[in-house]
Amino acid sequence: MAIYYYEDQNGKYSSHTDTRRFSRISGKEAYAYLKSAEGKTRRFMKSNDYEDGGEDVFVEIPAEFIRDYRQGERREQYVNDIREDAGFTEISLYAMQCDGNPNDLLSGEELIADESVDVVAEVMHKMELETLRKALLSLSESEYQLIYDLFLSDPPMKETDIARKLRKTQQMINKDKNRILKKLRNFF
Repeated sequence: MAIYYYEDQNGKYSSHTDTRRFSRISGKEAYAYLKSAEGKTRRFMKSNDYEDGGEDVFVEIPAEFIRDYRQGERREQYVNDIREDAGFTEISLYAMQCDGNPNDLLSGEELIADESVDVVAEVMHKMELETLRKALLSLSESEYQLIYDLFLSDPPMKETDIARKLRKTQQMINKDKNRILKKLRNFF
């Protein structure tokens, strides 16, 4: 059974601002009032509150607020329709999701895709690193050491320093470097 609060100067219920007073009706009394000439001129809004018995609560609202209220309702419905048509799913940030295993609970924050991360680029980068690792493993120990000294050591060594260390000319080191790089390019 619904409960109605209609504006009444002599009502025993007041608004939260104490600027309006209301009377409470329900059942047959509410039905008779809503069918009366005075009741037909009144407009009620369903409240989010429920009485103790779980009854719906309707509160009279001034006619000037009806337009704004209905406009807000229509806008909310429009946004929901657009969201549904676009295939968006609304997830609470605080809701917990799991894939059957209670130890794998995810919060809504963890379910939201990070737009700043390019997943495809990240996967491609990992694949390229794996290919590079395989390519480096195919090198002999001396070839790997040369590439390591030139590119991977911190700080990288100069060809002239490597030549001095290996007692070779800088031109020989450069030639070896180019041959090894060509060999590595075949993996890509």
